[in-house]
Amino acid sequence: MSFFDHLRELRRRLWISAVTFLGATVVAIVFRDEVLSFIVEPLFRAWREVPGLPAAGPSLHYANPVDPMFTQLRLSIYAGLFVASPMLIFQLWRFVAPGLYPREKRHAWPLVIGTFVFFLGGGVFGYWVVFPLGFRFLLEYGLDVAASVAMGPTIMVNQYVDLAVGMLFGFGLVFELPLVIVFLARIGLVDHRKLLRFARYFVVIAFALSAVLTPTPDPLNQALMAGPLIVLYFLATGVAFFIQREREDRLHREDAENGGDPRAPAG
Repeated sequence: MSFFDHLRELRRRLWISAVTFLGATVVAIVFRDEVLSFIVEPLFRAWREVPGLPAAGPSLHYANPVDPMFTQLRLSIYAGLFVASPMLIFQLWRFVAPGLYPREKRHAWPLVIGTFVFFLGGGVFGYWVVFPLGFRFLLEYGLDVAASVAMGPTIMVNQYVDLAVGMLFGFGLVFELPLVIVFLARIGLVDHRKLLRFARYFVVIAFALSAVLTPTPDPLNQALMAGPLIVLYFLATGVAFFIQREREDRLHREDAENGGDPRAPAG
């Protein structure tokens, strides 16, 4: 393909991606109330589990008349981006794939699929595990403070949505760690020995990340975030071990084919 052919192909992929994203966003706008209900459900579950709070559930407030509309619009854009992400990744793959060798394509496909799977897994973990526990801790803490200084909870809908969406995307990105490690192992920048030596430092990094991403300073909630990260790190280290062993076996075979002289050309 010539340079202009590449530009036309890029334009085509960008056009398909834009149409997919806009279509998904329009669908999310149509179901904006359901999307908002979905994102606030962890807060309602945590509210019901905290004794002393009104049984009717939390009341979401807004500071000015445009907040509800713009909050739902932003949330619909986030939802459209998430729903369209498989197609966006696929279009990126279709643009890059013609420049890869068949062997590189075989290695790239698992990364393409794994990118979405791990991102989705991180979001699901944050939504179903961390959110209820974190929000319960925050509500209990706020209730204790309210009892001492005579104030009550006023939850602003736009601030809550920004917090929840930011955490979901944060968890999704952090769960991409195994793919990054496997990719670095594939191109030879790291191996299982380096990863094992770095493991003790990574444990500290994992807890530091969990302190940033989780909404509470509670050690239990931070451990719920850091624990899966550490497990994923060691799983990726195991994959790096097999990658390194495969690379060493290939070099040994090439060495044997060259008569023991690694400088001799294979075949």
